[in-house]
Amino acid sequence: MRTEEQSNERKRRIALRAGIVLAFLFALTWSFPSFLNWTLLLAAGYCFFLYWFYQPKAEMFQRTGEFEFRSVNPAQRMDALFRRVVRIVSLSVAGLFVVFLVLRTFSGGDQELTPANFDEEETERPEDDDVTALNERGYNFYLNKQYDSAIYYYDRALGLEPDNGAVWLNRGLVYYDQEKTDKAIEAFSRSYDAGVRDAFLSHVLAYLYDNGGNTTRALSFYKEAVGMDSSRSDIYSRLAELEPANAARYKALEEKYRN
Repeated sequence: MRTEEQSNERKRRIALRAGIVLAFLFALTWSFPSFLNWTLLLAAGYCFFLYWFYQPKAEMFQRTGEFEFRSVNPAQRMDALFRRVVRIVSLSVAGLFVVFLVLRTFSGGDQELTPANFDEEETERPEDDDVTALNERGYNFYLNKQYDSAIYYYDRALGLEPDNGAVWLNRGLVYYDQEKTDKAIEAFSRSYDAGVRDAFLSHVLAYLYDNGGNTTRALSFYKEAVGMDSSRSDIYSRLAELEPANAARYKALEEKYRN
């Protein structure tokens, strides 16, 4: 009997430590929607259930023709009753975890919308033929860093208007954030060729070409950017490096617009 009690106590310690570790791992990953973090929560709940399950059990009843209270004091009875309630509650909570996990798995949870989802859920929306609405929806996904969904909407918009400069500009922003330089340059260039002319686009094209070693193209776009917005003081310092002959003029402009 003593050996069994020692074995149960060892199991309780292991279950408690495992539950704490699993609960800690869940706390670190709960904000990431995935199957793993909810599995950690379920496992932690099960470990805590085992911790209570292996508690020493105090008998309350014995068979003597009919059930009668054993000769135990009230404190022992309350302790045994408390342990029984705890086991029931722990088992119920573990069961709820399982139900929640199953429902979340089959319902798809809060997964990011994908093209397959869009086809099922949103193809009937009247604004689906509105390039501006599609572009805005894609941009909202871009702001939330849901890049695949953003590209999906931009593709749909470009399918309706292949030369829409605003859509190409936003598409370029996605690739820029993902550090896909070649695709970003292609998208921004398509926007530029479609007639978008602003200091931001010229500046970002200059920066990408500059980082890629094409200083000739970079110089042209840098000059175009400050031509549209002379207050971009950060560009003048780079122009001074690319055109040493005009460095003094660029430094003066940088100082002027920095203040």
